[in-house]
Amino acid sequence: MSAENTYNFPVSRTAVEVMPDHRNTFGLRVVWPQGRATHVLFETTPLRPLAEVLYAGQRFPLVPTAHRRERRGRIALESRRPAAGTRGLLCGHLTLEGRQDRLAWEWRVAARSVATNRLLDGLGDFTFHLPFPPGKRQIVRAPAARPGFGVWQGCLVVTVVLAAGEGELTVDDKGVRLVAPSRAPGRVETWVAPARTRREAEDALLRHLADAADRAQQVSPASCPPLSDLADRAAAVLMAPEAADKRGVDRLILRSPDRPGLHVNGDGADAALVARALYDRYRFTGDDAERRRAFLLARGACEFQIVDEESTHRGAFWDVLRAKKHFEDPDGGRTLSVATAARAAFGLQWMHAHFGQEVLSRTALAAAQWLLLKLDREGLFAGERYHEDGRPVAPPAPDNGGAGIAIPEAAERGA
Repeated sequence: MSAENTYNFPVSRTAVEVMPDHRNTFGLRVVWPQGRATHVLFETTPLRPLAEVLYAGQRFPLVPTAHRRERRGRIALESRRPAAGTRGLLCGHLTLEGRQDRLAWEWRVAARSVATNRLLDGLGDFTFHLPFPPGKRQIVRAPAARPGFGVWQGCLVVTVVLAAGEGELTVDDKGVRLVAPSRAPGRVETWVAPARTRREAEDALLRHLADAADRAQQVSPASCPPLSDLADRAAAVLMAPEAADKRGVDRLILRSPDRPGLHVNGDGADAALVARALYDRYRFTGDDAERRRAFLLARGACEFQIVDEESTHRGAFWDVLRAKKHFEDPDGGRTLSVATAARAAFGLQWMHAHFGQEVLSRTALAAAQWLLLKLDREGLFAGERYHEDGRPVAPPAPDNGGAGIAIPEAAERGA
């Protein structure tokens, strides 16, 4: 049967042919030309419609009654038919997007009242068919969390993957079938690639599955605000008067947002890095108030450093200041963090390069010197935190408990 219209896609050999059927309906055929030959990938018939929907206890086929090309190379096929024995009108809308021999099929199904055009309830499962034409083919499968398989026809492979939505995607000798809820029919992708061996067909399927898995992990713009909005909110919080307190003439220290009476420097606050980020924003916006606050926060971070020359931890940084008098770690102890000192040294040295204040450079160099002294002969740190007497804090690892059990056993064997 000759096609009424043939839709091509950008940078693609795959084409969709719309074939006239009886009673102002149309069939669908997906072809892939190769030289003088044309491979038919999928083809619908009156006995094998494109889709079916369960409504009011009956199953009704959805056959395209209209087709058109939309913007950006998309094709739209619509199906409208009355539901026999009811006052409902079943409406189906298929959007077909394609590029580089990669097609995406996405359905929307609804039941409307014939009299008022209002949406009706009662839609059951939706079934989407991609029937195979006569011929030999092999089904290629691969272990993956996402439903998908390949249809190898000797010289090419068609990989079919459920890229989004819910449903059960299956394949047999008759074709591909997706059974899904009518509220979310899902998004089916069909990719065509040359494959002369079964190994090449399996590789094409794995590439399609991996690409679909990567796209499923991406955050949509609707659920994640733009980075510019996040930057504006963060800058507004840091520039608020209640975000920091004065400590001297030219110093500001950050308040703890959830623990009253505490001022924070490390353990997630990282005041020196916050000052650098605020200065970077000043370079983007040109707001002198942000530049001034960045300098004051950098000077305030210097207040948390140990400057006693007789201390074994000269150059290290405290994490928290309680009641403006007592320096301690986040848990109220007297331990010092390697990460806090490293981040402070990096941020302050960077701020010194832009402000030229000697106190920033001197503080950063003292922190770097403390870090170097804590390295062992192999260039590693004995722990992430250190007590005031210089001993490293043992990490709560399972090896510690195992060592405690193994020591008595070794003593018994020695005895």
